[in-house]
Amino acid sequence: MLGRPAVTNPKDVWYVNNDNVRTGRLATEYLTLLKHERIGLILNRSDAVVSQDRTYGYKEALAQMNLPVRDDYLAYYTDQHTGSQDAFISVMSVPEPPTAIIAEDMVIFGILRTVQELGLRVPDDLSLVAFNNYMISELASPPVTSIDIQIFELGTQAMKLLFKQLEDSTSLPEQVIVPHQLIRRQSCSRWQG
Repeated sequence: MLGRPAVTNPKDVWYVNNDNVRTGRLATEYLTLLKHERIGLILNRSDAVVSQDRTYGYKEALAQMNLPVRDDYLAYYTDQHTGSQDAFISVMSVPEPPTAIIAEDMVIFGILRTVQELGLRVPDDLSLVAFNNYMISELASPPVTSIDIQIFELGTQAMKLLFKQLEDSTSLPEQVIVPHQLIRRQSCSRWQG
């Protein structure tokens, strides 16, 4: 299985994953180091384990910096194309909108289009950090800072576990955590406000 399963005891299941609590924390900590205090988080489906883990890490990092967790800065969507744009507009429509947004790469690309339509500039007016580090992150304008979840390594490790399971169906379940890395690019800057 790819991703931590939504079961009572994940140690009873074979899976490969990232430490998504840490990825959520890392993205948030990076932005707080750049002096952002109003940080939004936009994720797919609030009931998805990956979204729950990243939200938990985000909240941990804010608490560590004594920053409030604002519900109006958190948004979840189900339809990536229209729902993610609606989520972004909802988060940015509050009286004190975020100065930074964390979201998945594909959502960030839509945000970049909307930001231009609103006359905002990335990173001058809004900093962006993405999850996943799809190759297109480097080609965006500006290139997007992203948490590289090592997607190819996730697939490689999942195949290794599958073959191990097929070779010995009596072996105990294993869990593999693939490391992640922050790739800094030009979509973030120090908040000057």
